[in-house]
Order: sequence, then structure tokens, then C-alpha cells
Amino acid sequence: MDIEQSDMKKDSCRFVHEKEVISMRKYGFMLIELVILLIVMSVLAVSMIVQMPSVNLYQAYNFSNVLLYDLNLTRVLSMSQNQRYRIVIGASSYQIQDQNGVPVVHPELNSSVINYPTGVNVTPAMTLIFDSLGQPYDTTSTALATMTTITVSSSSTTQALSISPQTGFIQ
Repeated sequence: MDIEQSDMKKDSCRFVHEKEVISMRKYGFMLIELVILLIVMSVLAVSMIVQMPSVNLYQAYNFSNVLLYDLNLTRVLSMSQNQRYRIVIGASSYQIQDQNGVPVVHPELNSSVINYPTGVNVTPAMTLIFDSLGQPYDTTSTALATMTTITVSSSSTTQALSISPQTGFIQ
């Protein structure tokens, strides 16, 4: 009996020991699982970096939003100040001016000249005038008869801004 009891004790210890091993596995990871996880995560990270779009893709889009805001600012200034304001779009910058040609300091940039970011082109170069009702005019003070389009482009994308005649709505 003593031999059987000692064998039972060994078996029960072995059984308890196996339970502890099994219960410990529930709370942790094996080394191979961690290695596989790191490999999968690194493959995903590399594939995301490769598919990441270039900065130029967003430059034209973001700058078209800035120009849209400033076209609307020019229109609102003309309506709120009850005088004509114009936006002069050049080859590398643009400027908002009052009816006397005095440059308006941009409220966010504290500058009267807004330069285009590197790699961004705005066409056509033009002067757009808004009257006190928000109606757009060309440089000869003739009201716009058709939709006018301003194109903002970079090496990878193009955005178009359209100014409606009569209402001056910009989209």
C-alpha cells in the first residue's frame, strides 16, 4: 500500500502540475505566438507605408479650400462694407484689394500677399471683382455672363473652383 500511495501522490502531483501549466497558458503567450504576431504586424506596417499617398495629392485640394475661403471672404467684404472688393490672382500669389486697389491684410495670415505652396499652380491669372450685392465682375467691370472656373493643380491632382454669374456663389 505504501508503494501505491506514493505512486498516487506522484500521479496527483503530476496531475496538479499539468493543471498549473495549462492554467498558466491561459494568461500568457508562447514565444512562437509573439514572433508570428510581430511578423504579421511588420508586414501590415510596411504595406501601409507603401500605399500611403504623397503630400502633393493633398496640396492642391487643401490650397483650393484656402482659395475658396478667400474668394468668399472677398465677396463677403464687398457686401458687408458696401463697396467693391477684388481678388487679384497672379502666377505665384494672390491678393485681396478694396475698390481703390489698397491691399487687404488677410485675417489669418497677417499678410496682404498669399503665396502658392511649392508645386501648386492656379490658372487662369485674373482679377475678379465683387460688388455690394456679391455679384462678380471681370477686370473691365462687366458682370460675368457665364460660369468662371479657377483651376488649382499640383503634379498629381487638379481641383476646380466655379464662380456663378449673378449670385457669385463659389463652389
